[in-house]
Amino acid sequence: MNKTYFKQASLFFIFFYFTITAYTQSIKEENSLLNTDKDKFITLSQNGFLPEMNTITDKSTLPNGINTVFIQQIGSGNNVISNIIAESSDIKIYQNGNQNDIEINESAREIEKNIIQSGTNNSVIDFSFNPNISTKLELIQDGNNLIFERFGSNELSKTLKFKMTGEARTIIVRSF
Repeated sequence: MNKTYFKQASLFFIFFYFTITAYTQSIKEENSLLNTDKDKFITLSQNGFLPEMNTITDKSTLPNGINTVFIQQIGSGNNVISNIIAESSDIKIYQNGNQNDIEINESAREIEKNIIQSGTNNSVIDFSFNPNISTKLELIQDGNNLIFERFGSNELSKTLKFKMTGEARTIIVRSF
């Protein structure tokens, strides 16, 4: 009986030892992955991906055949839907707040967008289908319940720059 008890106790401790070791290794690996993701985000933030809305980027700075999208969302319930058809595009979207929505459906030769939403329940809808022109949009929404809608683009409205502030305001641009 002494041998049986000793064998059972030994097996129990061996099993317990390996179970604890395996569990500890999985937690360590998970934490290292989380730290790696944080490091990558910090690196992206430090490399100049911060909103600069002072000037519209010159057409010559957008290389042909390059399409980039940068989305930064801080808050909850923020949504971005983007369907872009272009030879080259540079899209930068920053959402800071809650329940902000952006929907972009655009076809153009070159597309540049710099959109900043700061606040709650702001909305951007941008539909434009003219594959023969280059379009640029700079938009700042700083407030709550701000709505911007653009339908179509032409030579007069291909370069737009707006700053919306306050509460419950709407801008609608229709150009065909």
